[in-house]
This record gives sequence, C-alpha cells and structure tokens, in this order.
Amino acid sequence: MTVNITNVKNFSVYKELELEKAEKIKYAYASIKMTRKQSNKIIELLQQEVSLLFDKKPKTNVLFIKDKNKNVVGSIQKIARKSKRFDTTAFKEKFPKLYNEFLVDSESCEFKPLLDEVLNEQQ
Repeated sequence: MTVNITNVKNFSVYKELELEKAEKIKYAYASIKMTRKQSNKIIELLQQEVSLLFDKKPKTNVLFIKDKNKNVVGSIQKIARKSKRFDTTAFKEKFPKLYNEFLVDSESCEFKPLLDEVLNEQQ
C-alpha cells in the first residue's frame, strides 16, 4: 500500500486545526466561567448596596438610573415574592426513615476551570 503524501499533509493540517479549535474552546470555557464567578461575587455585593437604597425609600419599588446629565437611562425594579419551600432538614429530623425511603441516587459532573492569568489578576 502506498501512502499519498498529500493526504498525510492534509491530515496533519486538519489535526493541527482541530487542536487549535479545542484549545480555543477550552480557554473560552474556562475564561468565561471564571469571569462569571467573579461577576457573581460583585453582583452579590452590589445587590446589598441596592437593597440599602431601596430601604431608604420604603414605598418605592423602582429606582431610576440616570446618566451624568440626569437623563434616565434605565431602572432597577424591586420585585418581592412570597413562596413556600419544603423544609427538608426538619422533615429529615422528624421522619428519618421516610426521608431515607425517598432518597434517590444522583450523579453530576462539574467542569472547574483554572487559568493562570485569571488567578494572577485576583492576587
């Protein structure tokens, strides 16, 4: 059997492109996921501040966002909801056998990224 040199070269280029694509996908996933994690921390802190702003105006359910010229460019609406949730901890303490009877096995998978450049920015 003879090996066609053109096919070998094309395969090599294809493989290189696939590796490059895979690296870009991995980098994009890790970068975006870590950025989202950092953003969630910032959002949590800002949410506390926004809550304090609403506390200063108890009868208000909307805060307007204004630019430096005092033009309204957006708003933050406060939406209070009432809901009920099942207290699994109390149920487990009161009815441990029944609780265990309804436990089901589950499995999950997490992809936890680590990027040197993002870790260095955090320090």
